[in-house]
Amino acid sequence: MSKIEKELKFKIDDPIKIMTKIGGVKPEKSYIKDEIYGRSNKPKIRKRTIVNEIGKVIVSYEKTEKIKSEITKKTKETKLGGLPKEYSFENGYEKIRYHYKRNDYDIMIDFYAIGIFCEIEGKEETINKKAKELGLKNPIKENIDEYYCNESKKRGQEPNLFWGFGKTW
Repeated sequence: MSKIEKELKFKIDDPIKIMTKIGGVKPEKSYIKDEIYGRSNKPKIRKRTIVNEIGKVIVSYEKTEKIKSEITKKTKETKLGGLPKEYSFENGYEKIRYHYKRNDYDIMIDFYAIGIFCEIEGKEETINKKAKELGLKNPIKENIDEYYCNESKKRGQEPNLFWGFGKTW
């Protein structure tokens, strides 16, 4: 299944304030471990392992191509069953996610070792409206992998291959 999604991602300092403003139906909570694999001139493949609140483990694969700066094409590869041998591990990370599902958009609050981010996905008009309602400004343009690598370079550090809760800046 392939879909084009519009998303905005914001670095936030006060997740409680944002979560309170979101309100409504309780979010789904999960632990997520993402591993990013690449190959030159090919879409990246993300292996995602999710452990949901009741302990169910779900593993999926997804090819990701950037169409525009804020539009990503993601293709689920549920039958991949592993990674093509020509792909190599680039980086990985873990996060705790609070996922607020709404009728025509989704809001995620992600707690990473490198900070807390709010991501809104849906139709452009809807997500811009929700971002304004939540008081969110200045979305980051990169995906979280690019953000981490760029921030590491700004600090004069090489990006770690895997950054989890045991590793911080």
